[in-house]
Amino acid sequence: MIYKRSNGLRFDSTGAYLVYLLVCCMIAFWPVSFGIFCLKNDATVYFLPVRFQISEMIRNGHFPFWTPYLQLGYPLYSDMQAGVWNPFVYIISLFGSYTMRSLQIEWLIYVYISGVSMFFLLRYFNITKRISLLVAASYMLCGFNLDSFQFGYWICGTAFLPSLFMYLHKMVHHRRWNDAVLFSIFLWLLFVCGYPAEFILISYLLLGYFIIFFIKNRNDKKILASSLKLIFGSFLLFVLLSLPAIVSYVTSLPYVTRGGKISYELAITNKLHPVNLVSYYLPLTVWKLQPQITDLLGRNSYFGIIPLTLMISSFLTSQNNLARFFKWVFVVSLLFSLGDYGFVRAIAYKILPLMNTFRHPSIARFLCIFSGCILSAFFLQKVVNEPGKWIRYRRWSLGIIAGLIIITPFIFQLTGYAVSGKNFHLFGINTTIKHWLDQSSITDWLIADIAIQVIFLAVLYLYFVKEINVRILLVGSLINVMLHAALLQPVTVVKNETVRAFETKIGLYKKSGFPPPVLEAGISANTSTDSSYQQAYGSINMFNKTIGAPSIFISPSPLKSYELLNADENIPFKNRLFNYPLLYKADTIVSSSGYLSTGNSTSRVAVISDEQLFKECHDFNQPGNYKATLTDFCPSKWKFEINSESNAFFCIVQSYHPKWTLLVNGKNEELVPCNVSLMGFKLAKGHNIVELKFFDRPVIISLWVSVFTFLLLVFIGVRGIIHRKAQAGRHVSKEEENNLISG
Repeated sequence: MIYKRSNGLRFDSTGAYLVYLLVCCMIAFWPVSFGIFCLKNDATVYFLPVRFQISEMIRNGHFPFWTPYLQLGYPLYSDMQAGVWNPFVYIISLFGSYTMRSLQIEWLIYVYISGVSMFFLLRYFNITKRISLLVAASYMLCGFNLDSFQFGYWICGTAFLPSLFMYLHKMVHHRRWNDAVLFSIFLWLLFVCGYPAEFILISYLLLGYFIIFFIKNRNDKKILASSLKLIFGSFLLFVLLSLPAIVSYVTSLPYVTRGGKISYELAITNKLHPVNLVSYYLPLTVWKLQPQITDLLGRNSYFGIIPLTLMISSFLTSQNNLARFFKWVFVVSLLFSLGDYGFVRAIAYKILPLMNTFRHPSIARFLCIFSGCILSAFFLQKVVNEPGKWIRYRRWSLGIIAGLIIITPFIFQLTGYAVSGKNFHLFGINTTIKHWLDQSSITDWLIADIAIQVIFLAVLYLYFVKEINVRILLVGSLINVMLHAALLQPVTVVKNETVRAFETKIGLYKKSGFPPPVLEAGISANTSTDSSYQQAYGSINMFNKTIGAPSIFISPSPLKSYELLNADENIPFKNRLFNYPLLYKADTIVSSSGYLSTGNSTSRVAVISDEQLFKECHDFNQPGNYKATLTDFCPSKWKFEINSESNAFFCIVQSYHPKWTLLVNGKNEELVPCNVSLMGFKLAKGHNIVELKFFDRPVIISLWVSVFTFLLLVFIGVRGIIHRKAQAGRHVSKEEENNLISG
């Protein structure tokens, strides 16, 4: 019997199962979903200030090319992690400027999408709804997503991978253009929303599957021709959708520090230490382990004790070609995540394009979890289809898990991560959550997690080994992953500060719009010296809209020139420069080798390293007074009226970038790199209108191409839906007519 809600939504409908997933997500992430506690670390000090800047620009009618409040000016549009090309950022910005709550909602959207996309992938593989829900929830609440919540764009890898694989599989096996279009859209979303390393890894996974498909069908030229046609068409569509992001990234990579090849030693930074593999079955223990080579946010590989047992059963049995493919994905990804403890990362670094451009081998855990979840669903579906078979393998897999739990304390002892001799007091600490976490030991968490997992091993024995009851396995698995997600959130997701308290603190500094900066004020005057604030909340300047230079700020792609300004040998000059006004006339022009020996320490110096420019500007500069007024300002535009009594060289304390242009009295003039990383210009005496604009024409043209492509896809899609409904209506009318005739 099928029961129905009063609103007509059936309990067993696909929509109902998506609601169940949403409820699991909301409950498991209750400190975030209900807006109680705020996010910590990178989410607070980088992503929120940058998202706030982008949303403020959008709401004030400015394209987010440039922000003057970070690194003395920074090209936001070319930062792969800022979110300028992320459609979710624009949608959320329609409802107001970014707040901590906005950021929490964005991150939760990615988590929920990961569960939904896995659910639909499993349904496409003919997995029942209950099994699909069991595995999709485990995937959604996996340890990788929990670890990545401080920098939520990592979650985009888990969010879009299932959909990408599903539409690739559909595209090559069913060879329909609508699947190719949807594949392109999800690949675009991964590219503009996610972490570049995940895009590279996922691209290789998809390429590997296509190569296997190509080899198996090498004798069928018709299938190969149509598949290749769809692949190239989808790739072209992806390029058109991603064109503005591609152009902005490519043109700016030469100017940032993380835009090229890195050393192998750097590439294996944050590799997964083998002892952290215990997170597959005892995830509560790993955050208290001591191997510093693996960051705290790169250790957890958990996706549920029940799906893990199912996955092990899958490895013990023979299955179809698709299952074998995912077994290899799991093994290769696991070895990759281990860095130089395995061999795959070294081989990939040496022979595969782009594999020498990113760090964090432990990030490959998301591929292990992805493939492990699919294998677990495949095996449970096999058992449901043939309940009398596979009993021996079910017993073995349960025994393996039980054995691993038993030997874990000895693993810690043998590897040097000894179990603490402190008294077990996990439930006896009567203090703050932070103090409770700090005072607890690995012994506490080991005993607690073993106690939890023993209960679910009993469930596995009763309803997986002795008999098969998918309903109880589903409920047990949901409780298991939700419980572990809730217990680990104070460690990796939230801090002990409420959202209300956080927003109150930030609200003391927030300014709406973009107030014109005070030209006479220097960088030092606009820079907060409260390092505790910067560590907890990021840069004040991103909120109060003053141009300063905070000493603590996380930036994933700092400008090379700004890094050079902060080099040890340039610190004396930087300190001097920060006491100058934002716009000043240079009293003295020197070459890069002479800026420390200029005589008068109160003179305003301009450093020009190019010898030819140095000679031209040095000859151009003359003594005399000036008056400068800022008449128009937005993040990517400065307009001045400058009256100077003599020919002069002016410096503006903004980072140099080739996309800045200079107009003096309506005519293009040369913008000169100066002061290590900043810019200046020559100006004739008299009254002058000076305008600085940041504009990237190829990017804007690419943006229009992308928008036109997207609107064309929407038009074609809507037209197709209308056409199918019309055909269905004609079909129904024809049937009614036939019924009348036959009647």
